[in-house]
Amino acid sequence: MKKLAVKTVVAIAALVVAAASTSCGGGSGSSGGKGQITVKIENAYRFEFVMQESIGKVVVVDWGDGTRETLDFSEDNVIFSHKYSSPSAYTVTLTGENITHFHLWKNGFEVISLDVRKCTTLKSLDCSYAHRITSLDVSKCTALESLICSGNQLTSLDVSKNTALKFLYCPNNQLTSLDVSKCTALEYLTCSENQLTSLDLSNNTALEKVDLHSNKFTGAELNKLLETLHANEGKKPGNRGYKSITTHTHRITGSSNSSNYNRDIVKGKKWVFTH
Repeated sequence: MKKLAVKTVVAIAALVVAAASTSCGGGSGSSGGKGQITVKIENAYRFEFVMQESIGKVVVVDWGDGTRETLDFSEDNVIFSHKYSSPSAYTVTLTGENITHFHLWKNGFEVISLDVRKCTTLKSLDCSYAHRITSLDVSKCTALESLICSGNQLTSLDVSKNTALKFLYCPNNQLTSLDVSKCTALEYLTCSENQLTSLDLSNNTALEKVDLHSNKFTGAELNKLLETLHANEGKKPGNRGYKSITTHTHRITGSSNSSNYNRDIVKGKKWVFTH
């Protein structure tokens, strides 16, 4: 196992997820205990991952080639890398207490599946551009605040149990529907480059930014979606500072082929619409 220090890891998630406490969250009432993450990989000549906020934690890794290691985290933001003797398919299992942040570091392997159902303490998960993940079950990860799963082959994504979710980044998949009605803490949503035809954001009153370009919305459906946006209260059009608030905190990016949306809806809710 080779350990590589990195200065910046998944900075996009760090914008949203504050420092995690040592307590665990779980819909099943879990307040700690061992968690387990299983990753199936193919054509792998190495496997790499990052765990943030892990100082003082101990994780046992079964690299899937008969090698087991106990990792004692003495520093944070470290890439752990294991090199295989020959490219092949392997099942990697990580077991440890209070695993809160897990990020695949894609280099030298293809991810076939990712199982986090036994890791209920996760607060941040990044499996972006693993390319071959077709399903992802995060229903047991009820403490999850940040989920980045872009660039895969997901046709569905159930986040109904993830009520603490603040950051959802799921572009470049094959999603035909997305229900975020239970994610009332959601602040950032990027679901672009999917196959969505409708989206209801009426329960997401904490939202600050939405990116949904390159989906299948018609002009009528886009208008319907805009009607569900919460109003950006606190500033009036023409007041100094109004533009910066709408530009930087309340912005919605839409599909350029849905040009017949009603701009008055956006203006009335004090959001900015950009193509």
